[in-house]
Amino acid sequence: MQLKKRVVIPVLCAVLVIGLGFNYVKKQEPNDILVEEEIADLPQKPSVSLDTYLPVIKDTIWTYESNEKYRPLSSWVEFINNDVMQIKFLYGDKSITKVYVEEEDAIYEVASVEDVAIKENYTTLRQYKNTVLKLPLTAGNSWVLSDGAIRTITKVDKKYDTPLGEQKGIEVTTLHDDYKITEVYGEKVGLIYAKYENDNGVQEFELNQIENNKAQEETVSLYIAKKETGALELIKEKVAIMTNEEPKHFLTDLLKKVMDSEYVTTLSNGVTIEKTFKDDENCLYVELSGEFVDLNYNAREQKGVLASLVQTLGRYYDADYVVINIEGEAYPVKGGQADSRGRIRVVK
Repeated sequence: MQLKKRVVIPVLCAVLVIGLGFNYVKKQEPNDILVEEEIADLPQKPSVSLDTYLPVIKDTIWTYESNEKYRPLSSWVEFINNDVMQIKFLYGDKSITKVYVEEEDAIYEVASVEDVAIKENYTTLRQYKNTVLKLPLTAGNSWVLSDGAIRTITKVDKKYDTPLGEQKGIEVTTLHDDYKITEVYGEKVGLIYAKYENDNGVQEFELNQIENNKAQEETVSLYIAKKETGALELIKEKVAIMTNEEPKHFLTDLLKKVMDSEYVTTLSNGVTIEKTFKDDENCLYVELSGEFVDLNYNAREQKGVLASLVQTLGRYYDADYVVINIEGEAYPVKGGQADSRGRIRVVK
C-alpha cells in the first residue's frame, strides 16, 4: 500500500447531497487501524501541501459515525488515474460516486453519479467544475462556489483527536443563505469531522475508523448452465474488489470457475473478457480474447454457455441486449438467438 501523491480524498459535504436535504454546491447539468505503519514511511511534506490534509490511500475504507445513530457513512477509492480519483460513498441505502481532479493549486469535483449499483470507471467523465480546496492553506483564504456559497479556511494548525491519535488539522467553513457547513481535515488523515446546518436541522459526522488493505465487497449474480438440461441456475458469489480493479477482471474469474460437475464452465480455453461498453440503445458489447466455447461441449452445452455469458453480463451491466465479439470479429450466433444486428436479448 502506498499513498498516492497528488490525489485526494474529497470533501464530504459534496457527497451528502443525497438524501440529506442540504444543498451544497449545485451541480451544473452535463477493525483494526493499520494505517500508522504506512504513514510512518512517508516523506515529510510542507504544511501548505494540498495532500497533507487530503491524503488518499488505495484499498482503504473510511467510516464515519453520524448523529443519526443507524446511518453511518463510509467511503473508499474505486479508481486512481494519475491526478484523477473516483470515490464511492455509501450513506444508509443511498450511494454516490464522485470524480475529483487535482491541479497545481486546487482540487476540483468534476462529476457525480448517484445510486450506481456496480463498479464502473467514470474517471474520464466531466460534468462541472467546483473547487473543493485551494492553496494557500492559510486562515482567511476563501473562494466562491457555483451556487454562490463562500468557502473559507477558518482555522489552521489546531490539534484534533483522530483514529490515529492527536493530529494537526485545518477547519473549512462554507456559508450560504440556505446552509452552513463546517469541516475539519486532519494531517495525513483527511476529513475527520463535518457539521451541516440548514432549516431542516443539523447533521454531524465524525471519523471513527480507517481500515487499509480492505476491499470493497460486492455480490454478483451468475447464471450458469446445468449439463443435463442446459437450463440456467442462479448462483450468487461474493467478490472482494480492490482499487483500480475493473469488473471485467473478477467477472472473468467467476465465469472461469468450475462450480461443480453438474455445471458447464462458461469461460474456458484461457479466455478473458478484454473490454465491455454500452451504446446509446443500452446494448452491451463484450470483447473476448478468444473462442470461449469448448469444442468438446455438445450442442445443448454450447447453447447453455452462450446463454450464461449473455445473462450474467447483461444483467450485471443492466443491458437490454448483448453483442459478443471475439478478437474483433462478431461471434457467429445461430439462427433465432439474435436479431438482424447480432444482438441477443437479455431476459429479465
